[in-house]
Amino acid sequence: MAITVTPTIKNKMKWIGGSKAVVADLQLSSTYATGGFALTAAQFGLTALSDVIFMDSVATRANSTPGAAYVPSWYRSTGYCKLFVSGPTSGITQQLFASVKASKAPANDVAGTAAYSDITGGSSLLGANYAYVATSAVDVAANPLIIAAQPDVPRNVNITIHNINGGTVANNAVNYVIVGVFNGAGQTETITFGAVSHANGKCSYKSGLKPFDTITSITPSASSVAGYEAIVGLGSLLGLTIAPTGTASLVLTNDGTPVTLTATLVVANSTVAPGTIAAAKDVFVKYACSGTTAATTTLAELAAAVNVGTTSTGPTLRCMAIGV
Repeated sequence: MAITVTPTIKNKMKWIGGSKAVVADLQLSSTYATGGFALTAAQFGLTALSDVIFMDSVATRANSTPGAAYVPSWYRSTGYCKLFVSGPTSGITQQLFASVKASKAPANDVAGTAAYSDITGGSSLLGANYAYVATSAVDVAANPLIIAAQPDVPRNVNITIHNINGGTVANNAVNYVIVGVFNGAGQTETITFGAVSHANGKCSYKSGLKPFDTITSITPSASSVAGYEAIVGLGSLLGLTIAPTGTASLVLTNDGTPVTLTATLVVANSTVAPGTIAAAKDVFVKYACSGTTAATTTLAELAAAVNVGTTSTGPTLRCMAIGV
């Protein structure tokens, strides 16, 4: 059954640019025809119609179907008004952005090893920032190391066991427990060293896998052999402040020029390895994050013959028609 519209004029007023605005109630019939219903200027006492603004939905008016949430919309191109109803809710995964400016360049940090294996054969000290966080006294006992500085940005740490004994000697097996904070939560990591022998001036070093905003303590499980020192520095992994769920895409802003870099993302630890960058440069990270699924509701036009009212006359809709 075709829908009928009988506007009841409530108010007329002057509008912008010499137009007129007419507030009216539209009386709908009880069923809906697909494609909507026509609204003409004459129905509102006008000669030309430029816009129709609805002031409420069908659900808020008398005689509407209980629980209905019909949304009206007028189309200037056709002159027809359609009724829509809420459709299914779906999820949208948003892309979030993070920016990090590292005062210590990852290119100059201790690269370390990714799998905790001891570096043997007498490696030399590597990286400009290997002693940034802490350095123990020679002949260190099993006491917490003194923290000299905190990471410049959230990042992992490296520990170096350095022989300055004067001769070749094996160190004791020692575990270093790092305690700190990342993203407002407690963070703990243990870096393990076996009893490895080094020549004088040589070392073993290892990279942690977890990022730290701040480091509270670094405690060895045992004392080191005389002439060995423990050194704590910065790692090259940058911590992401929001947990990632997918592949990272890094862009380095170098003097205002974006440079695309290949990044390695570790979701479990919320870290990304940006590769070689210069000190004090911004690293912009774009990545999919956990907890970023936003609900969105779709709208669909009513089907033909849907009952939109509780009486034969149907509900009313208040609107404002604008024209001349």
